[in-house]
Order: sequence, then C-alpha cells, then structure tokens
Amino acid sequence: MIRKGRLLVAPTSAQNWVADDLARSPVCQAPISGEAVMASEHLTLDHWDPADRFIAATARVLDAMLITANQWLIGWPSIKVLVNR
Repeated sequence: MIRKGRLLVAPTSAQNWVADDLARSPVCQAPISGEAVMASEHLTLDHWDPADRFIAATARVLDAMLITANQWLIGWPSIKVLVNR
C-alpha cells in the first residue's frame, strides 16, 4: 500500500498494523491449502494470474465471501464477492 502510494505513512510496522487490523475486524485470513491449489487448476477464469486463481479457488473451497476490487474476480459466477472500491 505504501509502495503504491495509497497510504503515505504507516502508523506502525506493517506486521503490527495488519495484526492490529485483523484483531479488530470480523474479516479473517484464509490460508492457501493444497485443496485450493488443486481446485485452481479447474477454474475457468479469463486470465491465468496464479495469485488470482489461488484466491478464487480458496474462496470457492471455503465457500467464503471474497472482498476484492480485482476486476478479474468481480462477477465471477462460482464465488461470492463483495466489491471493495
């Protein structure tokens, strides 16, 4: 975020900042599992970015809501997406 110019100053170290935000948020992190990696091979995304494929497959395997602004994942029919723009 800082490198992209979206956040000018981090209030603390990146590690502490993320940990603090996750502790206060109802959002949880989902690790990439072997099941999601295998499921990513069977997705019909319009592009082949491996990170996007792992993210989409993880959401699908966990039946989780994905919060994203990624245009490639918004509107994809097999996952639930909450648009964050």
